[in-house]
Amino acid sequence: EKIRKLWRHYFQGTHALVFVVDSQDKDRMDAAREELWKILDDDYIRSTMTHVLLYANKQDLPGALKPQEVMEEMQIKKLSYAQWYVQPCVAINGEGLYDGVEWLTKGLKETK
Repeated sequence: EKIRKLWRHYFQGTHALVFVVDSQDKDRMDAAREELWKILDDDYIRSTMTHVLLYANKQDLPGALKPQEVMEEMQIKKLSYAQWYVQPCVAINGEGLYDGVEWLTKGLKETK
């Protein structure tokens, strides 16, 4: 909790955010959404951020929210100043990770 106040200092000069959500942990989805929007609502972030990649992790586990459901829970459609993408993934075996990075890399190259 203490270090989160310092996050904004690490975003200087960045144009993209990668945020990972535990798709199976429905009880903490509200907390994850709050943390994401604390970052995205920052004035500096609004002025520099062009892309947000949201990984919907743990898609291999029973009861995990689908990417569309994660998108709705995280209210990512409200994000108007940056491109965004929700990528399903299974971090433990790498499934979907490269797809997300590919989307991000392509998008960042197009904005140069």
